[in-house]
Amino acid sequence: MLTKLTFQNLKKTCKNYIIYVISITLAFSLMFSFNLISNAKDIIELSSIMENFKTTMLFVNCIILFVLSYLINYTIKFMFHKRSKEFGTYMILGIEKKQISKMFLLENLLMGIIALFFSFFIGYFFSQILSFIIMNIFERPYEVILAKDLGIPILYSVIYFIIIYIIVLFLSYRRIKKTTIHDLINLEKKNEEKKYKKRKYGIFKFFLFLLLGVFSLFMINHEFIGIGIEPSFGKILLASLLLIISIYGITFNLGDALIDFVLKRKKIKYKKNHLFIVRQFTSKIKTMSFTLATLSLLILLTFLSLSISNLMNAILEHQVEMVAPMDITIIDEEENFSKYLDIIHKSYTIEEQFTYHSYKNDNDSIFDKLSEDEKSWNEDDTVIRLSDYNKLMQMRGKEPISLASNEYAINVSAEMNQALSNKKEEIRNITLPNGEKLELKNIFTENYSSMYSLGSGYLVIVPDEKMYNLEIEDSYLIINTVEETDELLEDELIKATNNELCEEKTDGSLYCYSVANISVKGSYESMNKSTITILSFVLFYLAFIFTTVTGAILAIHSLNDAEKYKYRFQVLSKLGMEEKELHKSIFIETSIFFIFPIVYPLITSFIINCILNKLFKLFLPSSHAFIPIYLSGISIFLIIYLIYFLATYFGIKKNIED
Repeated sequence: MLTKLTFQNLKKTCKNYIIYVISITLAFSLMFSFNLISNAKDIIELSSIMENFKTTMLFVNCIILFVLSYLINYTIKFMFHKRSKEFGTYMILGIEKKQISKMFLLENLLMGIIALFFSFFIGYFFSQILSFIIMNIFERPYEVILAKDLGIPILYSVIYFIIIYIIVLFLSYRRIKKTTIHDLINLEKKNEEKKYKKRKYGIFKFFLFLLLGVFSLFMINHEFIGIGIEPSFGKILLASLLLIISIYGITFNLGDALIDFVLKRKKIKYKKNHLFIVRQFTSKIKTMSFTLATLSLLILLTFLSLSISNLMNAILEHQVEMVAPMDITIIDEEENFSKYLDIIHKSYTIEEQFTYHSYKNDNDSIFDKLSEDEKSWNEDDTVIRLSDYNKLMQMRGKEPISLASNEYAINVSAEMNQALSNKKEEIRNITLPNGEKLELKNIFTENYSSMYSLGSGYLVIVPDEKMYNLEIEDSYLIINTVEETDELLEDELIKATNNELCEEKTDGSLYCYSVANISVKGSYESMNKSTITILSFVLFYLAFIFTTVTGAILAIHSLNDAEKYKYRFQVLSKLGMEEKELHKSIFIETSIFFIFPIVYPLITSFIINCILNKLFKLFLPSSHAFIPIYLSGISIFLIIYLIYFLATYFGIKKNIED
């Protein structure tokens, strides 16, 4: 009999909590798909860095386990409270608590098994899409076959499922074990009583916690001063803790602050049905303030995950142009260039090749005019001929520059641009070793090569006829190839360098102490693509799970209050409120309930992005590039969130009309 009742209840629960079932199915699906692609041999072999994908996913899944356990535990606890009278009735009829517990836990376990079963099929479909995206990132043909790699990902998913449900069912069993018949009959009534417990000094506490949040952001801003200045880990940890306290404090006190604000303003209080909506909203906040605060924290993490993912993508893509503007750049003695060319010719077609020299000027150098914080290890100014510089610009499709015989220009890295721009008067003139003076014409920020910023951060461009007294500093071989280069070419070129720089390990791998004289664009692109893939996919994974958990909890709570809504709106209808106004009230109340947890995280995450932009703007295309990056990130969340909101709104509307 109990078995039959279990399956009947399971069917009913799945119908009533369809959003929850869909949410955990999607969560398990995404977990399976990411485990699948992170263990796929074809994906791992795309680059050496992709081997870290699997390790990263194991760490991230620990976070996901905690978050999914929170969702499932919250939902089971919510179901138990909603069905408390039903279980109390069973006990009055003589059914033992142990049997009721077994029945209820079995229902939820079966629901989870159903979600896990379907997640394998949906997750496999997701993995094909994700694999296609990854192969496109690496510009490889889509030929990945994942069927042979299913065993380990399925095992991982099952292990994660078992861990989650052992934790959740154990907590549920303890909860049921401690409950008496009296508790079950009166459990829902006790929840109602909590709603109207007023806290003192609501507005004062609200603004106090708001100021605490502002202070925490000031602390973070003060620590992230600029590149090269390491923030204090302790202060960042303290600021993060204060921000979390602020989120919980604001949520716990908003209901009382809002009630006090509305009650003292009659124009708002008695206008239309404002008082009714405010009462409904504040009663929800007081009932589930801890849950809403936790959801706000998850949303903040979601916004940061999405925006930081997109921000790092933009940085890494722009860095390739900054670090490796040419396909191949080699610095060595000119007589050694032939051995590098022999290696390149084996696998690549050279489209364009150029050899030039850089020179050093230690007479009246710009270096001497820099502060100690601005100086690098190269104490001489690196100088290049105007014709060589223009040739490099032409190879990159850039416009050449012109200089009069008494002029010079500076090509500066993004890091040094501000420092030299502030010293224009001091560096207006330089003196060459032969005593000739040159006047500064302009400062450019084009990346002429991958190497110059390693020495000083700037390059001096001088007319050709003024170079005869300068000593050669380095010789450069610049090559653009027809084919796309890769990291294997860089490995081959590094092996051809001076043996004193490299050491062969016992496992046969080559470890080089300095490879600054070898730059292969394809290697940087491969490294960046791997980093982008791991970072983007992991942060998107976290963001999607956080969004799913947030949307599911809000939807479950709202839909299960439909019976209360139905009674209250029936009363309002009898008092003369039109159906259109009823639907409008439902829409407004549901909107406020969904909007509330995202307001504070939205503001906070934008401020944090502004702070990060201050730190990383040197590596972005422009100082305002972070704004579209931030907006594109949160738009993903808002789309998923909107789907949950619409499903909730139409679900409530349908329940009230039935």
